[in-house]
Amino acid sequence: MYKNYRPEIDGLRALAVLPVILYHAGIEIFKGGFVGVDIFFVISGYLITTIILKDIEKNNFRLTYFYQRRARRILPALITVIALSLPVAIFLLPPEDLMNFSKSVISSLTFWSNFQFSSETGYFNTPGEYKPLLHTWSLSIEEQFYIFYPLFFILLFKFKKKFFNLSLILIFILSLFFAQWSGNFNRTYPFIDTNLQFYSQSAFSEFMMPFGRIWELALGAICAMTINYKNNYFSFARIKEKENFLFNIFSLVGFLLIFFSIFYLSTSHPYPSFYTLIPTLGTALIILFSRENTLIQKILSNKILVFCGLISYSAYLFHYPIFSFIKYLNVEIKIYSYFYLIPLILLISFLNWKWVEKPFRKKDASVSKLIKFIVFSYLIIIPVCFFIYSGNGLDKRQKFELPKNISNSFVFEKDGKNCFDINYIHQKQNEEKICKIGKIENKKIDFIAFGDSHLINFYPLLDVLAIKHNKKGLFLGYHGCPPLIGVYPLRPDQNEKNCYELNKLVLEIAKENNIKNLILVSRWTYYTGGDAQGDNIQYLNLKPARSSNKILSREAFEKGLDDTLKNYANQNTTIHLVEQLPFQKIDAKKIYYRSFDNNSKIFRNNLIKYSVDVKEHNQLQLFVNKIFKKIATKYSNLNLVNFDDIFCDKKIKKCLIGNENYSFYVDKGHLTVEGANLTHEKISILFRKF
Repeated sequence: MYKNYRPEIDGLRALAVLPVILYHAGIEIFKGGFVGVDIFFVISGYLITTIILKDIEKNNFRLTYFYQRRARRILPALITVIALSLPVAIFLLPPEDLMNFSKSVISSLTFWSNFQFSSETGYFNTPGEYKPLLHTWSLSIEEQFYIFYPLFFILLFKFKKKFFNLSLILIFILSLFFAQWSGNFNRTYPFIDTNLQFYSQSAFSEFMMPFGRIWELALGAICAMTINYKNNYFSFARIKEKENFLFNIFSLVGFLLIFFSIFYLSTSHPYPSFYTLIPTLGTALIILFSRENTLIQKILSNKILVFCGLISYSAYLFHYPIFSFIKYLNVEIKIYSYFYLIPLILLISFLNWKWVEKPFRKKDASVSKLIKFIVFSYLIIIPVCFFIYSGNGLDKRQKFELPKNISNSFVFEKDGKNCFDINYIHQKQNEEKICKIGKIENKKIDFIAFGDSHLINFYPLLDVLAIKHNKKGLFLGYHGCPPLIGVYPLRPDQNEKNCYELNKLVLEIAKENNIKNLILVSRWTYYTGGDAQGDNIQYLNLKPARSSNKILSREAFEKGLDDTLKNYANQNTTIHLVEQLPFQKIDAKKIYYRSFDNNSKIFRNNLIKYSVDVKEHNQLQLFVNKIFKKIATKYSNLNLVNFDDIFCDKKIKKCLIGNENYSFYVDKGHLTVEGANLTHEKISILFRKF
């Protein structure tokens, strides 16, 4: 068995926290810095199992004492960070963000923030300033582990040690496979998709969910069981001097695996997955093989690294909200600024470790003092957060009151919304429920406007232009439903809103009424690549299925587009396909709250600053536009309609979110009515051709 204190474990903690901080600082070379959390998970599994084993060996294990020690370790520092962050958030954050922050405070203090954040956003696809407590997801997973693992230990270990070990290995394998393949599993027959994908992640194994992470903690536990097993190869008593060479080699390999993952892995890799084995196995090798007198043990036992490891928990807690609030202040942080900012964070972390962590963690520290501190803090912080949330994020604060013409633009147009997402509209018997626009008294139907939810706010413009040009049209669609024949979106509401059947019905209506013009509006990249980070994607398939992936979705998209054009070409219907509008990186309302200033020049410059770059817009559209151009050479009935010249300014290289009078967008991608009206002239040209 190893000695009680292993300084190299604290050094390993430093090796975990520093890349995380540098990654969140946005320093590109540390693109895989997020793996630091995986290192922490393995260390936690190892340390907690070792602590329990030692207590059992001394016949001194008590569940209440275990929970008390975990509370001493986690809660005082977490409460301190939240207590310091809350007044800053009240001062800085606009209503919606402050509401989300207050909710995240409550979820962090009650250990379910990972579930909250996972349901709201992906870890990689929200700028850090909008989620100052996003990093607490990992603490929630650890707390969930601390709550349930000792119970699991008591039930199985005391019953039969070998059975416990086998169970631990089984959990490791099942959780790892779940992280890699869970998207292939169904709740209904046939339970496993016939078209198995090597990587397919479900919502239950998403980045911040515990079910695809348990194996990392189990790996640390397996290391502890291995080291603490009597007369095992890793016992100091059994290691001979000649075996130092092997221990040096394996610990060095572990060290290199961690460094490789920090600089090689990135957000483009599926995660968690088999890729996560790189940093976690590296950590396990160091835990197992970095015995005294090995090179890695000496490196990790360096006093500076050990110091950083000791304050690593406080550093992890403080760095994220500090970065977040600085970004909210619109402070431009240059790379060299981090040479000052990161040492400042480490200083704050040291003070928190010295004056908060250490006093509460002392063995002779009063339990009643700990309980009073926690109860008193919860009784103040949680009610304050409930008050903020129920008060709409303190929306009456003067600095966050936007002019009415701007705030009124962040809505979906009522009539267009009422015409959309009508349950069972895909069924032939409900055809009469489809909305008519324009000169609805006309007998002849001149066009169909069809698409996903990005069509909604075009309703007033299409209606006005149809009346002006004496045309009658149909207006319909489902959200998340591409207007493409023969494709199946992976959605749970196919009974009420069947996209496949709706596309068939629209084709049938066009044939029956000899309709010669079809306007298609959609967020096309939603089905082929998601957003700029590759997240938030609606997968498609060419058959009913429970799982898909980007490759299959792109294949379905291209085939669906080809089939759509082919079918409408056969009846001489022209398809006016509206290419996707620029997709913004940040929600429009958040940009306006952050940008608004009574000085119109400052206001305008802020709007420009936060609007998406033309280069990023083009990059996101690359695959879709390539398909459009390719298929346009094949079908003469395709008319591509592009609005980039309206929304994008090549001189400033930005696709604008809006102007000083109103927003062009409801959120990141849906146009407001005012934004849609900017396309008036180009859509008028279409109507002249009908």
